[in-house]
Amino acid sequence: MSDLDFELIEAYKKISPRYSSLKKKPWKDFQRYLESIKKRFSLPTEGILLDIGSGNARNLLLFESQNWQHIASDISFELLDSRVILENNTVYPLNNNANSIPLKERSVNLSLCIATIHHFRNEDEVLLVLRNISKILKQEGFLILSCWKKWKKGTRKKIVSDFLLHFFKKRKNRLWRHGDIYLPWYNEKKELIAERYYHLFGKKELLRIVSATNYTVIDFAKLGGRGGKDNFFLLLKND
Repeated sequence: MSDLDFELIEAYKKISPRYSSLKKKPWKDFQRYLESIKKRFSLPTEGILLDIGSGNARNLLLFESQNWQHIASDISFELLDSRVILENNTVYPLNNNANSIPLKERSVNLSLCIATIHHFRNEDEVLLVLRNISKILKQEGFLILSCWKKWKKGTRKKIVSDFLLHFFKKRKNRLWRHGDIYLPWYNEKKELIAERYYHLFGKKELLRIVSATNYTVIDFAKLGGRGGKDNFFLLLKND
């Protein structure tokens, strides 16, 4: 793993106790999108369900009533260790980097990658992860993908400032991309305990990356957040 991976691991090690105490229920924006696509598309309801970047696996609660073998994959051991309990199913933890997914090819029926790819440092890494998921997904299996949108309420000023300073930022750090930010995480006493890296995506940027994979875009939506359209959600079919 790279130094940047260890940076993320250390950040989540610091925030995991508070994260797991605050985030026990599924993410509402994802729940809303899932309900929307379930009404319009025929999604699998059994088999192997893999959640990439699962955190404490809270989103798997939305699939608890179905006949799944749940696998929660995350780089943070601490978050996996505090994973949610499903009454009717077992959640199998997989502590790994998404760049390498140790599962059999064509074994997964449905995969989630929710609010995860915006933590990856470059397009090559995003592509690698999407292609790795494609390898383990069954043919015509589905991937539900989400990430934060670049022009969203709360970060718009930062994005405009970075655009104006693009030349200087790129000169200082050749790996820097427009949309790269760090966001703080505070404890109960409002003390800064960690900062997490994010890359906020533009629509064309995201679709260009997806177009370089084996997926077909079945659905694309902008929803959630304070602005009402702060996240990108995609339903992808594996070809």
